[in-house]
Order: sequence, then C-alpha cells, then structure tokens
Amino acid sequence: DPVLVELIEAAQAVSPSVAQAMARVETARAQRTTASAALLPKVDASVAASRGVSQPNVPVATTQTIGLQAAWELDLVGANRAVSKAADAQLQGTQAQWHDARVAVAAEVANTYYSLSTCYQLLDVARKDAASRQETARLADISAKAGFTAPSVSALARASAADGSSRVTQQTAACEIDTKALVALTGVAEADLKQKLAL
Repeated sequence: DPVLVELIEAAQAVSPSVAQAMARVETARAQRTTASAALLPKVDASVAASRGVSQPNVPVATTQTIGLQAAWELDLVGANRAVSKAADAQLQGTQAQWHDARVAVAAEVANTYYSLSTCYQLLDVARKDAASRQETARLADISAKAGFTAPSVSALARASAADGSSRVTQQTAACEIDTKALVALTGVAEADLKQKLAL
C-alpha cells in the first residue's frame, strides 16, 4: 500500500525515538573512530619561526624550526584492541537499536492505519444498518397507522432505528480517534491525511 509506506516514512522522519537512536549511532561511530586511532602510529609535526634582534648593532635574524615526532604504542597486552572491539560492538548495538526504533514506529503506524481502515469499513456497515433500521421503522409506522400491526411494533422499530443511529455516532467517534492518532504519529496534517485515505 503506497499510502502506508508514505505514512511510515513520514512517521520515522518525525519520531523522536528514531532521532535519538540515530544520535546514539553517530556517537558510537565517533567512539569507534577514536578507539581505532589508538591502534595506529601517531605523528606530530611542529613548525615555528621567529624574527627579531638579539643584540644591538646586529642585523635582524630569522630563526626557523621544524619538528617531527612519531610514536607508536605497541599493544602488547591487547588493551587497545579490546577497546576497539568494544567500540565496534557498541556501534553494532546502537545500529540494532536504531533499526528497532524504526520497526517499532512502522508497526505502530501500520496498526493504526489498518485500525482506521477497519473502522471506516465498520462505519460504512453501521450507516447501512442504520438506514435499513430507519426504513424498517418507517414501514412499521405506516403499518401501525393502517391498523395492520400493534403500535408497540412501531415503537420497537423506532427504538431500533435510534440505536442504529447511535452506533453510527459511536463508530464515527472511534474513526476520529484513530485519525488523530495517525496524525500524531506521522505529523501529516489531518486534512491531507483524510484526502490520502479517501483516494
């Protein structure tokens, strides 16, 4: 269902749980990079220049220095490698949490979407039932006025028609609740959502 896919994507874009999970993934990536860097050689370079007069009657002197320092910590006991592996595992864990957050949001949107779809189908049935009960009440009223049936039969038919109308109202309210829940999940405007669902 392309509408459902669109709504899931919209919900994942605005979901704070997905955004928090993605932030944790980025943090874990940075930690993994830092931990991996400890396994590599380090090179420090420095450049300095100075210009000035050291004694009177001596021309201006320029002094330049360049320094290069390399260091490599041998990981004899495997501490740095263990930290690097732990950072990799943490990254994989946060990526799994991000996928879990996306799946949870998608499942919630799908449940609400199909609940709303079912609600609209039940609303259609309730409207047809209410119309049928209303017609039955009309015919029972005509029959009672003509003397073919007792007035109590007409009263029961009118009560049934009122019950059918009440069920339509209840079902409409349930559909509105599902619609508002889907609006809250996806961030799509209610008018736009109703238009998509109507299509």
